[in-house]
Amino acid sequence: MSLNAQECAVEGGNVLCSVKLNTSWVVPSEREDGSALLPAEISRYQLVALAAANITDIPGQDVAQCDECFDIGAIGSSVVIDRSISLTKADVVDDGIVSLAVAIRTFDTSFKVSKWSDLVYTDLNFPQEIIDELVPPVKKTQLIKVEITFE
Repeated sequence: MSLNAQECAVEGGNVLCSVKLNTSWVVPSEREDGSALLPAEISRYQLVALAAANITDIPGQDVAQCDECFDIGAIGSSVVIDRSISLTKADVVDDGIVSLAVAIRTFDTSFKVSKWSDLVYTDLNFPQEIIDELVPPVKKTQLIKVEITFE
């Protein structure tokens, strides 16, 4: 899995970036109960990508749609998703990296849905020029020697 910032803009204290998430997975061949799952029985996948710093859990099992979810057709086992994310200045300047948590689940042709996979974390590294724009330049200082005496 890889995550790349394509274009970032600083607006006030926030950073708005267009990111490209490139991910792949293994096509499941069995159901959670151990019975066979044929590729023709898979209707779609659903991928969720959340900022890892703010994640408490992933959407519930009964949720068919969510704002952070991307529906993916059953053909293939990889996808590239373009997405815009908004981050605070503090998210970026802390260490120049923001992590996303990603999970996937499978829907079959009978409308049954699997549990979410385990979360996988990937880092978005920001270009140095974005970090430089967010952090004010350090003023050059000059060392001076000061002696204080008491009489």
